[in-house]
Amino acid sequence: MPKKHTMEHVRSVGNYGDRFVPGSCLILYCLILQGLWRMPVVRLRDLTIEDVAEIGRWPPYPSEFVELDYALRQNGWLDDFGGRPDAWCFAVENAGELIAFTIVSGTGRAEAEFRLALRGDRIGMGLGTEIIPLTLKKASDLGFTRIHLLVRKNNPRALRLYLRMGFAKRGECYRNINGRQVLFDRMDIIIQRGEAMKRALLVIDVQNEYFSGKLPVSYPSGSLENIL
Repeated sequence: MPKKHTMEHVRSVGNYGDRFVPGSCLILYCLILQGLWRMPVVRLRDLTIEDVAEIGRWPPYPSEFVELDYALRQNGWLDDFGGRPDAWCFAVENAGELIAFTIVSGTGRAEAEFRLALRGDRIGMGLGTEIIPLTLKKASDLGFTRIHLLVRKNNPRALRLYLRMGFAKRGECYRNINGRQVLFDRMDIIIQRGEAMKRALLVIDVQNEYFSGKLPVSYPSGSLENIL
């Protein structure tokens, strides 16, 4: 890489260690997996009785998600799954603060259902992209290879999130929720035991400099073959 860099280079993508990336390319470093980042945004741990009590005191969901609020309350998800031997409940912390919980519940041989509930004031902040891989890793460590879930048809934001995270749609179904028939999309993902997502380097080569060889990729060695 040349030693001299223009301010355009710096403003466009900044400094990655002692290496600069030219402004003609947009580079996104995705550090989504346990053990790959230095300062995790969120962390998972086993849910405690104290956590359950705190979740019950969370403020109600905003009007857009009011139909999901029951999951946080008495006779909600934690009452349904908290005492089951084939279910695992995890607390999600951000800077020591409880912001979400996830549930992995066995439904068959090497299969489990996944559930995620965020605190209302954390919806829309992109935390699902951090929480889902960590929970899938937990499920994989437990021996599950197929993870499935249900997404309400009237929740397109969640549907887009799960599609982005690699889940596939497998049809539709109705479920009785608090005396009402609710239409869901069925989704699932196949994972390998102990599998973890890896660090990804995404390059959008606007001016065709990398792939034409005008500006060779020099770091890390052999990385050109791994560019998506």
